[in-house]
Amino acid sequence: MILNRPSLQNLIGKKDLIGAEVGVKAGKNAKDMLEKLDIKKLYLIDDWASAKVYRKEGVLIHLDKFKDKLIILNGKSSKMYVNIEDEELDFVYIDADHRYKGIKNDIKVYYPKVKMGGLVAGHDYFVHKNIGVMKAVDEAFDNVNSAFCIDKPVKLLCKDWWVWKK
Repeated sequence: MILNRPSLQNLIGKKDLIGAEVGVKAGKNAKDMLEKLDIKKLYLIDDWASAKVYRKEGVLIHLDKFKDKLIILNGKSSKMYVNIEDEELDFVYIDADHRYKGIKNDIKVYYPKVKMGGLVAGHDYFVHKNIGVMKAVDEAFDNVNSAFCIDKPVKLLCKDWWVWKK
């Protein structure tokens, strides 16, 4: 079984996961996680109110069969973290604001939400215009793991990053 994000491969075989996806967009990655991982609860965090194309309702229809596992937090990631207890999460996947200040803040506020030994991961570690992600991640962590992936169906090259919380 292969997930569309290499960092999340690390979670295969783990049971009753509690996680968060910060930056959900249309829910493609959330659906992949819910179908392939043993997820007990998944926080979906996005600012759908300001989205021009994607709407929360569309995501909920797309993920309807998983609704009993979902907690929807509709708003800016910089504010929604307060709805999650410290060390509640087995993993967080960060893919919201790709600007340096945005990703730096998301790492800062969501890292404490992950249990010791949990996975802190994200998207677009190095994609030409997203150099802010790489800078923020490198400043926050030593020894970042990374892997290339192909973002289907649009065929964009991406690079996941991840660390284990120590």
